[in-house]
Amino acid sequence: LTHEIKSPLTAIIGASELLRQPMSDEQQAKFLKNIDVESKRIQSLAERMLQLSSVERTGALAKIEKVFVQDLFSDLKESFLVLSESEKIDLNFLDIESKIFLLGDQFLLRQSLANLIQNAIKFGPTESSIDVRFLSNDQEVCFEVEDEGRGVPEYAMPRVFERFYSLQSPKSKLKSTGLGLPFVKQVALLHQGRVELVNTEKGLRASIFISKGLKS
Repeated sequence: LTHEIKSPLTAIIGASELLRQPMSDEQQAKFLKNIDVESKRIQSLAERMLQLSSVERTGALAKIEKVFVQDLFSDLKESFLVLSESEKIDLNFLDIESKIFLLGDQFLLRQSLANLIQNAIKFGPTESSIDVRFLSNDQEVCFEVEDEGRGVPEYAMPRVFERFYSLQSPKSKLKSTGLGLPFVKQVALLHQGRVELVNTEKGLRASIFISKGLKS
């Protein structure tokens, strides 16, 4: 964590020192934006690290409740409305009936899905689509998030669940915190499940599997 914070902190210090010197309004705006971006990066690192540490310390789910899929998807759709529209991405929540529910921790499941959707928006091309669906069989239920991006390179696939390991976004050319997927993995394990990433002909499909054996 210290290593990851060092780079944005150095950028903030450098920009603040340069702002003490005379410069044009355009240059000043550039350095202020840099400070804003790097400050938010540190904030995101700290918040995600706390979330990950919290779920890693948890031996079992403290709360198991009925999670209604329609309510969960409606909340996520509203949450990502502005971001998906600004990126010109069609975010689709598919095949949902009002009475479908599963057992689990609603807050943790929402955070996990939000991480996967955020990744899909970040790595999906502009004017593409993202499909979010819910599937079920006798043993487990599954949330899928599928985008139309480039997928994960084969060399990176064994490392994507490592802390701080991340790939450069093709749009922003920036790397993420590298803490989102480790968080998703831990949440899946707490639900006696797993998380999988699969490159498809369309793009990348990320799936969270949850055991039906959980008891409320």
